[in-house]
Amino acid sequence: SVERHCMQERNRLDFERMVDITERDTTVTGVSVYLLEWDESSARFGADGGVSISVIDPTDFFPQPGRTLVRDMDYCFIRSRATVGDLCRRYGLSDEQAESLASAAEDVGISSETVETVTCFYYGEDGHISRFVFSGDTVLEDIPNYYSRKRTVCGRCGAPRAECVCGSYIPLLADSDRELIPRQKLEDRDDLPKGGDFISVPIYLPDVMPVVIRTNITRSDRWYGESDCEFIRPYQQELNKIESRIHSKLMGASVIPVLPAESEFRLDNSINARVLRLREGEEKGRYGVIDTSVDIEQDMADAERVYQMAKRSMGITDSFQGHADATAQSGRAKQIQVDQSAGRMASKRIMKEVAFAEMDEIIFRLYLAYADKPRKLTYIDSNGATVSDTFDRYDFLRYDPQTDEYYFYDRFLFAVDNVEDLESRREQMADKLVSQFSSGVLGDPSSIATVLRLWQCLDKLHHPLGRFNTEYFSALLDSVKGGDSHEKSQDQACGCDPCQKR
Repeated sequence: SVERHCMQERNRLDFERMVDITERDTTVTGVSVYLLEWDESSARFGADGGVSISVIDPTDFFPQPGRTLVRDMDYCFIRSRATVGDLCRRYGLSDEQAESLASAAEDVGISSETVETVTCFYYGEDGHISRFVFSGDTVLEDIPNYYSRKRTVCGRCGAPRAECVCGSYIPLLADSDRELIPRQKLEDRDDLPKGGDFISVPIYLPDVMPVVIRTNITRSDRWYGESDCEFIRPYQQELNKIESRIHSKLMGASVIPVLPAESEFRLDNSINARVLRLREGEEKGRYGVIDTSVDIEQDMADAERVYQMAKRSMGITDSFQGHADATAQSGRAKQIQVDQSAGRMASKRIMKEVAFAEMDEIIFRLYLAYADKPRKLTYIDSNGATVSDTFDRYDFLRYDPQTDEYYFYDRFLFAVDNVEDLESRREQMADKLVSQFSSGVLGDPSSIATVLRLWQCLDKLHHPLGRFNTEYFSALLDSVKGGDSHEKSQDQACGCDPCQKR
């Protein structure tokens, strides 16, 4: 359920656009930054909120100096821009604070409607993550123990409104240490103690920085990774010089006319607009041209040499790009070259997988902390049937008899399966499946169940007709199974449609 829930969340969120942005940020700057937060306003279908993920410009993220990993940072800063109206709605600012923000923005040369805000995530004295947001000299938010659930109590006696005994209730937002869970939600759990209408459970705190960093190529001395631009910058500068030299040569090349000194003919840039009339007895040979065209073959060869050096530094080959490569004498040799080139860039793919695994872990922890209502999951099982399931955070509730305490179990390992190579070779995989089907690896080729299994596998590879044929053979198999319930033997077919097909 954790895997399916994380996959469903990635489908719900705008991951295609975010990945498109981060692919460029990662290769150009060497790093890309994701921010994951729980958003109560993103409630859907009666749910109580959801995870919001946004891409942060790498130049707007400021980590703790000397730290290269987010989990090792004591604090980090994120710079962003927002309108004054948005900040008033989000943080409930007064008119005086809004005017102060607008005037401060004008003083630094920014539009009065847009201001710069800074968000700081840090570990407080209690060891929990806190959040501090400010804009200029205005404090917008200061939340110690950011992940804890808050409850409104009396600022004097510390009791809720219904239990206030001091006589003057002063509302105060305080951290909740425990939560009460109705027993009926856990009535089907045999591994938990029985008794009582409610059970008291400690509040679950994710206690992870809500920031995920994806690096292009990791460096041990800085949090920024090495970008592709760093590798090819010297070659690009050399190519710029060569291209400038070629441009200068071409712009200086021309065809210069040669005229006699006494000629009254004047030339312009028009084409076929002037006619040269020779005097009587004048020879045509006295007129001519001087061709000052230049030879740029050597420059082009030099540019191609630099380009090939840049590709080799990146580990990119012609075979990997799909270009003609005379060094590959067979399809197998070409595939080996592609695999070797892909291996050179394996670290980039691995770091991308690490970032997605970290995001899945944070998504799981946030839902484990705040999703009080079960989330519906819909997926297709191995038999091709659509199955409905749920993700319920109370399924992860455990009881420790030694300490007589409840806790939420979150000790899971998150990783990303490397299916990129398979996805890029769907046609080859489909051909191999058909070959295995013909050889009987999937079962008896004459059996409808085996044919259905083949189309289920092809549907997983996104075959254009995979879903259509899967549904057809699934219905056909159900029809045949229905015919098996007849008491008549196969030789004494009753004449119904399933028997006729059998």
